[in-house]
Amino acid sequence: MNTCVDIYKAFVGATVHEIWCERNKRKKNHLNRTPQQLISKIMSNMKIYLQKTLTNVKNFTGLQALTSRLGLELNFTVQEQLGCTWSALKDDNYMLNTDGSVQDGGNGYGGMIKDALGNILLAYTANSTKTSVIYQELQAIAEGLNNL
Repeated sequence: MNTCVDIYKAFVGATVHEIWCERNKRKKNHLNRTPQQLISKIMSNMKIYLQKTLTNVKNFTGLQALTSRLGLELNFTVQEQLGCTWSALKDDNYMLNTDGSVQDGGNGYGGMIKDALGNILLAYTANSTKTSVIYQELQAIAEGLNNL
C-alpha cells in the first residue's frame, strides 16, 4: 500500500464529490460558492478524514513532506530495519551469482563466480535475442556452471 497514492486518490474523490454537490446546489437552489470557498471546504473535509483514517503510517520523507503541506499531524511508525550478513563459504566452495534481463533496449544475462573469501574469479555478460526472462536467467546459470 502506498500512503501518498491513497491520499491523492482520496483528494480526487473528495474534489469530484464537492464539485458535483456544488453543481447540484447551483441548479436547484441557485447558491454559488467561490472557487476559494470550494477549495477551503475540500481541504477542511480532507484534513478531518485523513487525520481520522491515517494512523500509524510508515515513516518516509515523501509522506512527511506531503502531510506537512496538508497540515496533518500523523503518528509515524519507524520502519523496521532488517539485518543481513554474509557467511564465508568453506574453502573448497564457490558462489555463483547470476541475473537475466529482458528490456526494450535489449536482452541479456550475466553473472560472477566468487571464491570462499568473496574474491571475484570470473565475471561475464552476454546478449540474447530471446524475449523470455526465464531463458535469460537459465542462460546465466548455465554459463556460470560451464566455467566452474
